[in-house]
Amino acid sequence: MRIAEHVISNAQAAEVKLSQEELIEIDNIGQIVTSHQDDSPMMWTW
Repeated sequence: MRIAEHVISNAQAAEVKLSQEELIEIDNIGQIVTSHQDDSPMMWTW
């Protein structure tokens, strides 16, 4: 259950501004996970 403090905290998180360098770093980290995946819609084939 959400309480007012959670809602306020979550709303304030929308105000966070990331630098271009931070966005690039986040993108690079994400690519570590996704770069080896093919275009198949099935993630698991076992």
